[in-house]
Amino acid sequence: MIKAMFKQYGYTDKQIEKILESYIFRDRAEEFIINCLKEKFEFFSSVGYTKSQILKMTVVYPSLFTYGIDNFVKKIEFLKSLGYKDEEVIKITCSAPQVYGHSVDSIMQKIEELELLGYKREQVLKIMLLSPSLFASGVNTIKQKFNDLEALGY
Repeated sequence: MIKAMFKQYGYTDKQIEKILESYIFRDRAEEFIINCLKEKFEFFSSVGYTKSQILKMTVVYPSLFTYGIDNFVKKIEFLKSLGYKDEEVIKITCSAPQVYGHSVDSIMQKIEELELLGYKREQVLKIMLLSPSLFASGVNTIKQKFNDLEALGY
């Protein structure tokens, strides 16, 4: 029944296998898994994600199924408060769904660290839009990538 439910949402057999084999659903009741699937699909659809975007995010990062809706709302609102538009928030989180796994404080710390290095917030936000995985990276990794981009003339 679980596989049939995933198929109704558009997942392929291979994607279903990957998700169900992940640690997040081990020893979970079928009803729990189905409720997670429905809840997340309904939420992401309601805030503007397409079906293919939801499929991609949840296959790449199955842990999304375990997060509460309040977590998603908080991250979306935070990203918007930084100045990102709805479609940019969707782009960022589709490219790096791990962003939903990081605290607002953690993300803000990364931005502030880069500002302390002399980058303007607009520069940081623009580069993070171009490379959303930076939101999910450690501060040292981000610093190195910024140095690399600077060396290339960006």
